[in-house]
Amino acid sequence: MTLSKMPLLLLLVALARLGFAQDDEEHADDIEERNLDAVQCVRINDIDNIDIVDSDTLIFRMRGDTVYRNDLPHRCPGLRSDDTLMYRSSVGRLCNIDIVTVLEDWGFGFAPGASCGLGMFQPITEEIADEMVRAGE
Repeated sequence: MTLSKMPLLLLLVALARLGFAQDDEEHADDIEERNLDAVQCVRINDIDNIDIVDSDTLIFRMRGDTVYRNDLPHRCPGLRSDDTLMYRSSVGRLCNIDIVTVLEDWGFGFAPGASCGLGMFQPITEEIADEMVRAGE
């Protein structure tokens, strides 16, 4: 490569890096914007049903039309779509710092199984929730 082409090459590399940096900033803005819609807590009295998508994701269907996706911060081993969940709260809300526990059916009663921490509650549409549940089956 000749010395006269070197500045052009450096300019192209700098422009490419600038483009990647802008893409990273836009991606970070998208994530931040989505998280602005997320809520930390839901009222327990408003929970109509909880669907277990897989060992990473729960769907909270609330009274009315609100549906939340909850991506667990850590995989919850053994969590299956037909499991029953138990949760407790002294403040009437279930929050991203709370824990749900799988109730295992032993035939003669239930026993506590794996416990899993919750994440943020991200609003989604009913259609997306239905699709997620079907895909998880």
